[in-house]
Amino acid sequence: MGIFGRLAYEEGATVGTLLAVRFVLAAALLWLVAASSGGARRVRALPRRDVGIALVSTVGAVGLFFAGLQRVGPTAASILEPVVTVVLALLVFGESLRPVPLAGGALVLVAVLAVRVPVRLAVPGVRAGA
Repeated sequence: MGIFGRLAYEEGATVGTLLAVRFVLAAALLWLVAASSGGARRVRALPRRDVGIALVSTVGAVGLFFAGLQRVGPTAASILEPVVTVVLALLVFGESLRPVPLAGGALVLVAVLAVRVPVRLAVPGVRAGA
């Protein structure tokens, strides 16, 4: 999502445009799957409260991600997204961190940083910058 968002920003798209395109495509896919599987009645029967909660939480999260993407780029946004999510879960919902999920999150962050940091290999007989 980050790379496509960055490319869209380079072409002049805004956060609102990206949100609109993403959710129109998602809604079309949802109704296509629901209609083909006979689940359209169940989708229409969802309580409005549930639909509202889903829309607010999803649109808010994706909107903030795209806004951050525009400001800091795809790599930093991808690193910051899980960190912000965990911090907000701790502060807002009183979640606790257990050792295994914490270790998994740390491994993901280390992997992203490892891919991000350029590696400079010393090759015998080759000058730097040549």
